[in-house]
Amino acid sequence: MTKNVTGFIMYTPDGYLSAQMLIPGQQSFKRGEGEEPQWAEAGKRFFAYCGPYYISDEGVGREEILRHTFQVCNLPGWIGDVQVRTHRFEEDGQVLVLGSEEPTEIKVRFHAEEEISRLDF
Repeated sequence: MTKNVTGFIMYTPDGYLSAQMLIPGQQSFKRGEGEEPQWAEAGKRFFAYCGPYYISDEGVGREEILRHTFQVCNLPGWIGDVQVRTHRFEEDGQVLVLGSEEPTEIKVRFHAEEEISRLDF
């Protein structure tokens, strides 16, 4: 998406995750009052998915591998994907830093200018 993204990712003890990310800065509109361009802008600024996650140990001396399964996603073409996430903990285990093996590119159009952004988890 971009470096200026805000959102949440939640992991449950029974193996599910939910991730929502938003690029801030959209003009506000009230429920039921938004026009099509405002809704389109809202959709371009938001990315979400959920599904099972798996952590596996690929052998002695190898790091754990974290996989996210896209069971539900606002990008229909991604449903069913399984993506590997790099992960590490910082600040004495209080901060989880996620990445992806290969950056995923999403094309986003803002105000008639095309911008290709990276979505790095």
